Amino acid sequence: MNVGPARALALALAIAFGGVAVWAGPNEATSVPAAGLALVAGVAFAVLSLLPSVRIDLRAAPPPEYDRLVVLRDAFREGAFGRQRIAQAIGELERASGPAGATRSGADPVLRNPESLPAPEFREWVRARLRELEERT
Repeated sequence: MNVGPARALALALAIAFGGVAVWAGPNEATSVPAAGLALVAGVAFAVLSLLPSVRIDLRAAPPPEYDRLVVLRDAFREGAFGRQRIAQAIGELERASGPAGATRSGADPVLRNPESLPAPEFREWVRARLRELEERT
């Protein structure tokens, strides 16, 4: 076992203070502080021994990568619950595609409550909005 200088010092101090605590015997004024210092030196030796094998990574985890088209496709498969996500994506596309006055997302009741439409009408609404977006760009 290759003991570095810091670990060797901590081990030597733990043994020395432990020996002093045992040698002091019933003299509590000497044995208690020596035993405490032996304990601290022993813990320091243990920490220094474990430190090379423990790795702490404090960096934030990167956000998961996903493809927006995959998320949108999954939203179509979710039925009425996925409509909110689809309507939100269309609203974002409208906001990103032109000036602020060109969007009508605030006036459209379907954007606020897409679950209210039956499935065929919602699909037609999506087609119409995408057609409008294509014509504007």
